Amino acid sequence: MANQKKSCEEKIRDFKKQNLFLEQEIIRLSSLVIQKVKEGKEIRRRLEKALLENERRRAELEGQIQKRTKELQEKVRELEKFQKMAVGRELKMVELKEEIENFKKSL
Repeated sequence: MANQKKSCEEKIRDFKKQNLFLEQEIIRLSSLVIQKVKEGKEIRRRLEKALLENERRRAELEGQIQKRTKELQEKVRELEKFQKMAVGRELKMVELKEEIENFKKSL
């Protein structure tokens, strides 16, 4: 009976040691889970911030593209106008040269 009591007490001590170890392990793992959740939240926060920054930059670049496109279209219109004027001038020069030649011949 004394042996059974001693054996039972040893089993209780072993159980308490195992229980203490398991409680410590649960605390350690809980801390680890909490840390990982915090890291996940931080990653999500950074990702959302990066997405917002990306959207802001995209909108900014679109605005710059639209502005530059309008500027280029205006330059093209100016060049087309200049080309028409230059071609018209050249045609007038050819016409005047012909008139001068005709005038010289008539003298």
